[in-house]
Amino acid sequence: MAPKKTVTPVALKPVQLRSGPGGKPPLNKGEVSNFLGQLSHSTDPNKKQTLQLYKGLGRFDSQKAEILQKWKNDKSCRWVTEFYHEKTSMVVTTTESLQGYGTRRQH
Repeated sequence: MAPKKTVTPVALKPVQLRSGPGGKPPLNKGEVSNFLGQLSHSTDPNKKQTLQLYKGLGRFDSQKAEILQKWKNDKSCRWVTEFYHEKTSMVVTTTESLQGYGTRRQH
C-alpha cells in the first residue's frame, strides 16, 4: 500500500477590492446617487455651485472623491466657495508658469 499523503492548508491571500484610476478605490454608487439627488433638488446657491463644479470635472477625476468626502462632512456646502477658489488658483499658477515656456528668441 502507498503511504497516505498529508494535505497542508494553504494561506489564502486577502481579497482586494477593484481600484479606480490611480489605485484609489472607486466611488460608492449609492453615495454618489444620494449626493447628486440631494443637490439637484436643492434651491440653495452653494449646493447648486457644488453640483455644477462636480459635473464639470472629468469622469475619473480625483477631485470628485474629494468633493463627495467634503459633502459627507458638511452637507450645507458652505465650503464650496473656498474649495473652488483654491482649485482655480492652482490652475492659474500652473498656466502662468507654462505660458512663457519656449518663447525666447534666439539671436
